[in-house]
Amino acid sequence: MAKRNLFAELIEGFEALKNSRENRVTLRQHIVEADYNHCNGTESFTTEKKKRAAKTTAR
Repeated sequence: MAKRNLFAELIEGFEALKNSRENRVTLRQHIVEADYNHCNGTESFTTEKKKRAAKTTAR
């Protein structure tokens, strides 16, 4: 199996983003609906997120 050059892949991705922002290229976009009911630990994550939001709005 050939080794991947992750740095080159990252650079390629950033170049694609730059070109997209300059309207040179249109990147593919996908809309994905997240189903949090099947993830482990979602309840605690959601609870923590709500707590943080409540603290921010209370200030």
